Amino acid sequence: MMTTVNLSIQSGKTVLITRPAARVVAPAMQAAAGGGEITLNTDGILRIGVSFFDEALLIFNEIIEETGKKSCN
Repeated sequence: MMTTVNLSIQSGKTVLITRPAARVVAPAMQAAAGGGEITLNTDGILRIGVSFFDEALLIFNEIIEETGKKSCN
């Protein structure tokens, strides 16, 4: 089962650059983890920075460690 996290809706922004911006969407990512696969929907996002993306990967790793799941997409 796949759960989608809409970054634009969850963040309320169209530009996601910083690590703190990724932490804003972390609760939605964690809530979606119960559904199996997580997909990040970037509709409406004009730019994603390297720091945001790096932090999002760390969040995925935290979710994997907390849930014991082998992978998140």
